[in-house]
Amino acid sequence: MQTLEPKDNSRFEASFLRAPIGLFHLSLDGKWLEVNSYFCELLGYQREDFTPLSLMAIAHPEEREEIQAAIHQLQTKQSTNYQKNLRLLTTQNTFIQISLTLSWIEDTPAYLLGIVRELTPQELEQNSENELEKDLLKTLIDTIGDIAFVKDMQGRFLFINQAGLRGINKTLEEIIGKTDIELFGSELGEILIENDRQVFASEKLHEFEEIVDFEGERRIFLTQKNIYRDRQGNLKGTLGITKDITERKHLEQEVLLQQQQFNDFFNAAPVGMLILDRQLKYVRINPLAAAVHGLPMAEHIGKQVKDIVPHIAPLIEPLYRQVLETGQAILNLEVSEESFTQSDNPRSWEVSYFPLQDETGTITGLGVVGIETTEQKAALRERKRAEEALRASEQRYQNLAQLSPVGIFQTLIDGECIYANERTCYLTGRTAEELLGGGWMNAIHPDDRERMIQEWQKAASEQNYHYQCEYRFLRPNGEICWVLCQTLPELEADGTIKSYVGTLTDISAHKNAEQAIQKALEELQQTQAQLIQSEKMSSLGQLVAGVAHEINNPVNFIYGNLAPAREYTSDLLELLHSYQTTYPNPSPEILDQIEEIDLEFLIEDLPRLLSSMEVGADRIRQIVLSLRNFSRLDEAEMKAVDIHEGIDSTLLILQNRLKFKADRPAIAILKDYSRLPRIECYAGQLNQVFMNILTNAIDALEEYNKQRSLAEIQANPSTIQITTHHLLETARVAISIKDNGPGMSESVRSRLFNPFFTTKPVGQGTGLGLAISHQIIVEKHGGSLQCTSQLGQGSEFRIEIPLRQTPIAN
Repeated sequence: MQTLEPKDNSRFEASFLRAPIGLFHLSLDGKWLEVNSYFCELLGYQREDFTPLSLMAIAHPEEREEIQAAIHQLQTKQSTNYQKNLRLLTTQNTFIQISLTLSWIEDTPAYLLGIVRELTPQELEQNSENELEKDLLKTLIDTIGDIAFVKDMQGRFLFINQAGLRGINKTLEEIIGKTDIELFGSELGEILIENDRQVFASEKLHEFEEIVDFEGERRIFLTQKNIYRDRQGNLKGTLGITKDITERKHLEQEVLLQQQQFNDFFNAAPVGMLILDRQLKYVRINPLAAAVHGLPMAEHIGKQVKDIVPHIAPLIEPLYRQVLETGQAILNLEVSEESFTQSDNPRSWEVSYFPLQDETGTITGLGVVGIETTEQKAALRERKRAEEALRASEQRYQNLAQLSPVGIFQTLIDGECIYANERTCYLTGRTAEELLGGGWMNAIHPDDRERMIQEWQKAASEQNYHYQCEYRFLRPNGEICWVLCQTLPELEADGTIKSYVGTLTDISAHKNAEQAIQKALEELQQTQAQLIQSEKMSSLGQLVAGVAHEINNPVNFIYGNLAPAREYTSDLLELLHSYQTTYPNPSPEILDQIEEIDLEFLIEDLPRLLSSMEVGADRIRQIVLSLRNFSRLDEAEMKAVDIHEGIDSTLLILQNRLKFKADRPAIAILKDYSRLPRIECYAGQLNQVFMNILTNAIDALEEYNKQRSLAEIQANPSTIQITTHHLLETARVAISIKDNGPGMSESVRSRLFNPFFTTKPVGQGTGLGLAISHQIIVEKHGGSLQCTSQLGQGSEFRIEIPLRQTPIAN
């Protein structure tokens, strides 16, 4: 505890510390400077107990704000002393009621002098009554929804109720002692302070509308302010009540806006509108209704209906009174001048009458709304005439469409069918109901449907103005109907297509004839090609046979003389040996000749020479036999043959293409022959099949090797594997010719046996080899020829033919 240093300690102790009343000194920041003994005894404290405390610490919580405000007023010299009955905390944790007087003492430094005395029983009773009144008043002020506040002469808040705390969204501590500028900023604060000045100047009640932008929201308050005085009549500050009228202002603005909108609507409405009171006097009328009457709006107000429109008043006044009396509206009543004038061009209206009520439900008048329908009536009559003409036209169109020899249909741009005539139903084999919507798509042949849909969508997307195509309908009974479809668009006003109208012409007869001609042409071309190919093979067979025959005679002559030549040579060599034994010392001439001809080598090599000639002659005989087997000119009729001989003969002829050459690697032939019985067949034709398949395999492998490196070829050398099987279950034989070449795609494989189809460059293939082979195996021998292949997996041709041919197959 800080202590003031008195000038005379004895006097200070007598007058302050031992005074029979509580005294204390308080610094301006609320710290205890000195307390006397009476004050300590009153509260039960020792002097040193006050060191950590402050006056606020021992004051009752409900009174701390008021004490703080009083100290602030003393500090700011708004007043020189403060007196109040308060409650202070004792060491027994109870509150004692005392009378406190605070005075400002001007010294160095300045401080506050506090005088405390305990209240008498009478004062306690009076204080209790005052506190009750105060509590009741505070409770009453806190319960009102408006903001109540009190400010001092400097505009600092001394009091504000709970509604004010909620409205400003601050605590009491944050508000008490603060000015408007400190709470609301300089712009709004200056306005509020100026309002206070006006109240001080007039000393009368004032009312202000104050606009506050608070936390991002603009609010409008209606504030009533007045001055207040103390008991001595001194002016002490302002007090006020503030009501938030934001919603009311918004509602007023909304009402004004609605009123303006109603006025604008009433005056600008494209219909006649008027309001009458119960005496059928005009209260209000809009320009259009006034124009119908031919008078300005102002001349209607206050006048009765019969004064304005006397010629129709007898007709409409009873209706007006009916609405006023019954409270029931009359809606959409048709009124025409024909009822009361002889005009050549009578006007007509559609009028509604409805009652108007006040807030009590009492009918105060009626409203009238009228829409002129003269032009609409004329347009309706014209439309009816047009509709009748259109119906007649549509009926004619329907009759023509039903009798038309071509199919007629109509679709929307998305392809949805909305009309189909009887001929269309006949062509598709379906009813009109089945064709409507997307049903007509089901009538299109499945093979043509996707193409047709794509072409239709393309035409629609490109806004084509004419579209035609040919396709097939598949009828429910399986019949096919070819049609030529032609369409033209129906256009909207802006030129866009809204639908298509089309015709269907039956072209089945034309298509069938065209297909028959095409088929005959293809058969003719195939037959011609086969004849040419057969002629080529026949000529080749005759050439091979002729060559074989011409070679065979001299070879047989040579081969037949080799055995006698071997015997003669052996005899001569034995005779020469006898001479050498008998005459071991020949003449010098003979010795020179023996040395010159190298007799010893000649005797040793001559038998080997004859053996080599025999092997070569035998090889030529085998080649001639293979050529004769391949040509089979002497076996043109069907007979039982060894299939393996035909395969081997074909391989012998192709040997030159199989063996290694400088510009190409060898192709290995892998044979896996089963034991087969002899087979009835046309041997020459069957050899032709082997030749075609093996030649194609060699061509594919050679082309494949051109695309591979030497390392790739060595890692996977080219091979052709020939396998034969005896199929006991079906009494057939199977011949498989498989290569490890590049293989082929499914699209190529599926067309292999089509005439004239080839993958080879122009001039290197006719496209007939496999087609003829297929015909020979299937048609001539009653067998089957199939190919299995995948890209990168090589190709395999499998031939199956019966062991014995039946008369039907033949």
